[in-house]
Amino acid sequence: MAKDLFAKLRRLTPAKARRILKTLFIKVKNSVSGISLGFKAGIAVLLAAAVVVTPVLFYIDLSGENRSENRFDGDAAKVCANIIGEYGSAKTEQADNTGEMYRMAGLSFAREVDFDGNGRSELMLAFRSGSAYQAEVWGYDGGDFVRLYSHAANVAANHPEAGYWISLYRHGSEFYIGELSAEDGKTMDLFSLHGGTFKNARQCEYDPVNDIYAEDGKINTADYETIRLSNLSASKAENLLDSVSAAINSFGAADDGALPVSAKSGEELMAQAYSNVVQDYVSKYGRPQYDSSSRTCFATGLCVADLIDFNGDGVNELLTVYRFNKKISATDDAGNHVLDTEPEYKIEVFRWNGTSAVKAFENEGISEMQDPDDPQRFYILRKNGEKTDICRNTYTYDERTQRIWKGASRISEMDENGAFSASFTAEVNSNYGYNTYRINGERVYRREFNANGYAVPYFCNDEDYDEEQYTVVFLQGGSDRGADIQKRVSQTEKNIDDITSAANV
Repeated sequence: MAKDLFAKLRRLTPAKARRILKTLFIKVKNSVSGISLGFKAGIAVLLAAAVVVTPVLFYIDLSGENRSENRFDGDAAKVCANIIGEYGSAKTEQADNTGEMYRMAGLSFAREVDFDGNGRSELMLAFRSGSAYQAEVWGYDGGDFVRLYSHAANVAANHPEAGYWISLYRHGSEFYIGELSAEDGKTMDLFSLHGGTFKNARQCEYDPVNDIYAEDGKINTADYETIRLSNLSASKAENLLDSVSAAINSFGAADDGALPVSAKSGEELMAQAYSNVVQDYVSKYGRPQYDSSSRTCFATGLCVADLIDFNGDGVNELLTVYRFNKKISATDDAGNHVLDTEPEYKIEVFRWNGTSAVKAFENEGISEMQDPDDPQRFYILRKNGEKTDICRNTYTYDERTQRIWKGASRISEMDENGAFSASFTAEVNSNYGYNTYRINGERVYRREFNANGYAVPYFCNDEDYDEEQYTVVFLQGGSDRGADIQKRVSQTEKNIDDITSAANV
């Protein structure tokens, strides 16, 4: 019992601990409520009962809480996986021609929230659909995990510069969702969760330009939160992207985001989990193949399956890259908006959490050259002491001219808890030859950028890099890259066999 309790305590988050202690207090209080004593004696008995009963109740509650959390995490992960399958993974996009503003795309927000303060979590998320955003809340209605709330994210018609956002209000242990009135653009209805339904419970006023909430004419800055989904600075967009990845990572098990395995232990269990991921992706996307039937050579199927220790803790993670058909918006001959597909690569990292393989990192798209007509696609790894980091270069171009473009370079590092975050970012914004530069979100002069901004290989086509520190693996390119791509395909074939056979030892 003590060993199990210690294991569960290690997995407690502060939010989960608060919920357990809140429930415990009620149980302890109720356990002595029937005793008729004077006030002082009653307090003494209450404290004594708490000392005696709390360890037992805490263990019982922790066991139940753990089962409840595991169920929520699994259900939340499935919902996120479905949203990602329909609308794409979380990513940032350039939102204007200046290169200063960004927006979220795909699964744009995800957070665990206890809206009604009853100790059971709900999942709040938002995703970009077309040119707008949709906010949803999922939770339990009876025994089913269902959609409890669905509404378009807030937007101020008279102030498009405010972008799209979600408003949250905290009142005691409860959270409310704010919906801005489309009629006057300042009245906000606040919806609370009761009995499985969100109902309009109160109002406030909101100034979208200055991000100010007020109640009865009094400004309230303490109890409101604005979660912006578009018109973000580069640093805020990256922070939001990291928070979405961390939330998905915390949920763990999902259809293809985590594949739990049964009661083995240690290395055999981890090998089985990684083997399950590989076999699942082979069944979905096919084994790695080299295609040279056109002028562009490329790897298809599950192109990469490597065991790499990303955070230097002595335990390998699983790196995968696969080619899939990405859904995109298009226009048919009649001018109608339709869905089309285009080939894309997706890179992911799975980590072992002691019981299952959970997705710790994902990105749609890998690195490319600064030329929209260049077919080369590749991924980049950086050796960082005992750790290995993931690098990526991307470019966006103005719809009217390629002389307005933005280049972004990013190094993502895995911490000791298995979460990836950006340890380095570099940006170039070019407007008809006039360039501005940023490193880690701060604007810098060209001289400093030339010295420090081109750290990642091939950023803005800079080919000078340390081959002992960086590994560049090409998956698509011209015929001159054919031999490299074939070599990668052959290596992945071997890796797949090694990973799957290790699970059968």
